Amino acid sequence: MVVRTLTEALDYALKNRPADQVNTFGAAGVRTLFPSSETISSLSFDGPGTEPFFLPDFLNAKGENSISRMFSLPFGERASNLVGNEEKTLERCRTLSVEIIAEALLRDKRFPSELVQVTHGDLDNPPLFIVMNPGMEDVNETRVVTDELEIPTEELLEAAVRLADRVSYELHIVLMSFLSGGLDGLAQLFAICRPEVVMTRNPEMEDICLPDPSLKITGKMPGTVGIVCEDNQGVIGVTTAWHVAGNTGDVVDVDGHNEIVGPVSQVQDIAFIPINGNRPNTVSRLVMKGYGPRHQGLLEFEGAVTGKESALLVTVSPGLLSRDPLNRLTLRTEMKANAGDSGCALLEGNEVVGFALRNTKPGQYPEFTEWIWADNALAALNLSPL
Repeated sequence: MVVRTLTEALDYALKNRPADQVNTFGAAGVRTLFPSSETISSLSFDGPGTEPFFLPDFLNAKGENSISRMFSLPFGERASNLVGNEEKTLERCRTLSVEIIAEALLRDKRFPSELVQVTHGDLDNPPLFIVMNPGMEDVNETRVVTDELEIPTEELLEAAVRLADRVSYELHIVLMSFLSGGLDGLAQLFAICRPEVVMTRNPEMEDICLPDPSLKITGKMPGTVGIVCEDNQGVIGVTTAWHVAGNTGDVVDVDGHNEIVGPVSQVQDIAFIPINGNRPNTVSRLVMKGYGPRHQGLLEFEGAVTGKESALLVTVSPGLLSRDPLNRLTLRTEMKANAGDSGCALLEGNEVVGFALRNTKPGQYPEFTEWIWADNALAALNLSPL
């Protein structure tokens, strides 16, 4: 199989997971930064005074599904009773399992956050913690490393406790139902969801929220206006990518009118440009916050170069539901945007979820388009959509 896209790389890894790997509780912990495919080795799962957890044989049986596993385990059934809906419970369990892994790994900076992505999975696909490895030369080396990279159970438990203070109420009540059982409860959460850790290649990238129709903008390079919004002083303007607009005080062309760049965030790759002339026509849009887009959902955008297009969601940054202006949070879709689309808004239905950031360079694999998480970027500049 020739692997080209990020979706293909993840599917390839899961389909080629060695059948004899032991499905240990926990998944993940890297002792060396950026291990190449040649240097990864099995690491001790045991911490001081810790016994490793293994999933019971009946949970590993073929044909079992996450719903039956949830109702087979007491803390899973308790969580479902609290939520009152088994599908919503499973969705929250999957999200929590992989976010706990991310919290444990990113806490001590084993990976820079920009090299980590997650998927929250669905009934047919496990949640994934994904490491984009700069030391991997060939995308066909992508593989599941769940049993090679592990964390002591105490670290996972501590990560779960920290996470409980930051997640939404809906996720909090599910997490606390499992944490009431300590390590045993946490083991059951992982047994239900079976998160996997996948290592793939980190490709080289290049640069590429909602007026109606889309507006072109030219600064340091051509780009697209994201959304029409206002700052906390009531000043109306538009957003675009910082790598398009440049720095505060620079002059840019917004649909044929010269405007001066306002506040910017290089971390979030966003610039606010106050509009002194005619306000652009707009259509009403919300900004998604408090929850993420659907796993493998179809998202839409309109770029100045590409025009109207749709793209499937592939992965998201861990911690996507938190606001952290000092941390770049992103989404990755199949590669559909083009140079000149930078800054355009990505939509799920009536909600803005992201702004176009960059594409994989030609000839680099896996291919994807990366988008800045809109809620976090707008919060960095205290902007609100109109």
